[in-house]
Amino acid sequence: MRRLALLALVLACHATPQEAAAAREPPRTPAAADAASARGEVPIGPNVPADQLDTPGLRHVEVLRIDRDFGKPHFDIVLDAWLPRDRPDRLAEARLWWLKRHRADARGPFGKKSLRHVEVHTRRLGPGRIRLRIGGKGRLFAFEVVAEDGTARAYTRVRTADGRTVERCAATSAVLHAKKTLGIVTGIDRLAVRCTTPAGTTVTGEAVPDAGR
Repeated sequence: MRRLALLALVLACHATPQEAAAAREPPRTPAAADAASARGEVPIGPNVPADQLDTPGLRHVEVLRIDRDFGKPHFDIVLDAWLPRDRPDRLAEARLWWLKRHRADARGPFGKKSLRHVEVHTRRLGPGRIRLRIGGKGRLFAFEVVAEDGTARAYTRVRTADGRTVERCAATSAVLHAKKTLGIVTGIDRLAVRCTTPAGTTVTGEAVPDAGR
């Protein structure tokens, strides 16, 4: 018995770094494993054709296009989501990246130069909910992307033109406005939004800057 214990100790001491890391890694929950597996199917690349956003295991949903009053006019920001075909109540992934209108709506990630002006933060809240924040220099606007009714929607907090605040408005279009000094972009000013209220009314206004909620 002592010999077996000593042998186990020797083997443990000579484990490779990869083996040691695997031993320390906590077991994945079924939901986390499902999400990780699904993410492996999500298209990535500098120019993903629009007709290749769907995959055998995932259905693509274009949730929201965000126009800008700065930068290249043929580039839009787009919020895309992917739902597992066998579990449409879940989100495999939600992502903010470029939509290139001059390339038939192909997608691509933000480059280093773009990220000097635009920040993007992503946090998973649950199997069917992902929180995305976009903005710049500390002024961020949040969307909660939710898988529901077989599709995905992006909810945000909006202050309407008449001064009302809608806590959970489903965005249908948006325009990101920059702060400019002598025509040079110095930061993000505001996010104009058109959205649908819980009562089904369409309103326009501005997204309320996120305070880290």
